Amino acid sequence: MNYVYIKSEPQLWTVGFYRPESEPTKYGGLWEPESDHDNREDAAKRVHYLNGGNDKEIEDKLNYLIDAISSALLEYDQTDWIDPSRIEEINQILLS
Repeated sequence: MNYVYIKSEPQLWTVGFYRPESEPTKYGGLWEPESDHDNREDAAKRVHYLNGGNDKEIEDKLNYLIDAISSALLEYDQTDWIDPSRIEEINQILLS
């Protein structure tokens, strides 16, 4: 079973799933709502979480970025300049 979101009203997105063992609809089985959201982005985040996604990858990238920036700042304080390789490393993290 996978969760999805649908635009259920003009300004309302509903997260839920189609129950496969029920009478089929044009999208699948009977719709089982889980939650309502004011915007599509929040509904998408909820679907991502319910389908097993998490923010671990984002958290790991942010922690790595914080470490890279901290190291660059320490290098700056000690040498009055930032090593260009550290700047490129930070840029690559931000763009990935």
